[in-house]
Amino acid sequence: MAVIYLHIGMSKAGSTTIQRFMWDNREILKQNDICCPDLPFRYPGVSCRRNGHFLIAPSKNRKQDSEASLSEYEKGLDELAELGKEYSRIFLSDEGFWSIGFQRKNFWKNLKDELEKRNLSLKIIMYLRRQDLWIQSSWAQKIKKGFIKRKAEKSGCTVTFQEYLKRIQKKGYPLDYCSCADQLAGVFGKDHLIIRAFEKKQFQGNDHTLQSDLLDIFGLELTEDFAVSKDSYNQRLDESYLEMKRILNFVPEFWTGKNALIKSFQLIHRQNPFFLKKGKPSFFRKGEQKAFLELYASSNSRLAREYLGRETGILFYDDVTESPKRESKEKLLLRSVILTYGCTLNSLLQGNTELRISINQLSDRQKKLENSLKKMESSLKKLQNNSFRSRLKRKLSL
Repeated sequence: MAVIYLHIGMSKAGSTTIQRFMWDNREILKQNDICCPDLPFRYPGVSCRRNGHFLIAPSKNRKQDSEASLSEYEKGLDELAELGKEYSRIFLSDEGFWSIGFQRKNFWKNLKDELEKRNLSLKIIMYLRRQDLWIQSSWAQKIKKGFIKRKAEKSGCTVTFQEYLKRIQKKGYPLDYCSCADQLAGVFGKDHLIIRAFEKKQFQGNDHTLQSDLLDIFGLELTEDFAVSKDSYNQRLDESYLEMKRILNFVPEFWTGKNALIKSFQLIHRQNPFFLKKGKPSFFRKGEQKAFLELYASSNSRLAREYLGRETGILFYDDVTESPKRESKEKLLLRSVILTYGCTLNSLLQGNTELRISINQLSDRQKKLENSLKKMESSLKKLQNNSFRSRLKRKLSL
């Protein structure tokens, strides 16, 4: 029986890196009896590397596209069954499972039944990020990404971190990891869950990287044969630049994160001499961070003991440290605004200087062309005059 290894996220826990790594190494993975299929389904705004998306598309599309999505659901499962005749391990990924899978009634039970009909088994890969780090990264991504389809205020790209914190808690986003594991174990069994903490200290494999940890799941080592992209998928911005982008997100022209503005922010951010690259920013107010983590302390501890076999009950090893006392947010924001204004103005001046040089060069070329044209006209007139004189002489001679 072939086994589907389904990576369900969570989001902001290396999902893009995982998907890119598996996609880029499909050929070498096939040599190790692992298939990362390129299924013939495409969805707006969804990368082809998220090859498990067809399984959650019917749950997302409640309107006219639902019938097509259900058809793709069946076709995709049938194609997996065919691949299962050639490969014993098949890898699928989509971080959307994390929210949809735990919010749709009987989602996992239905998926299990459909797979068993096709003689397929399922193992679920879960990468968990400490809750306080996840929510900060999630909010920052909302601000950077901006508006996509829905109204800006609904997409969360204009809310403050404290507002986002309340919104996540009110919506009940699945951050109780042990409860999520219990739900999956109730359907598939504990031995079908592969749970990893998204922390460098806990990454397995010879390189202790996310890629080597992922390969360790399949009993492989990260060798030179594997391609590892060093591209940065998500550059971090500090609080001041995020606040500027959040304010600009109220303006429709700046809703999308794929405009020149965010690229300028990132460039200026890298040039900021005051930016401390060490350590991650904390958007929590004093005392909020530990209080937030306390909400999930017992759940994390039970998960560590019951699912990872850790008698200590410690799920995440990194220390929880609140941000050191910094200058006031207003002062930091003002300084960043001044730097952004200065760098932008300087860039415009440089651009104007380059344009002036180009215009002067074009003017010189134009003058040279005009002079050449005048010379040509003068030569043509001479030729015409000489020709007229020759004809006149011939007529007079007659």
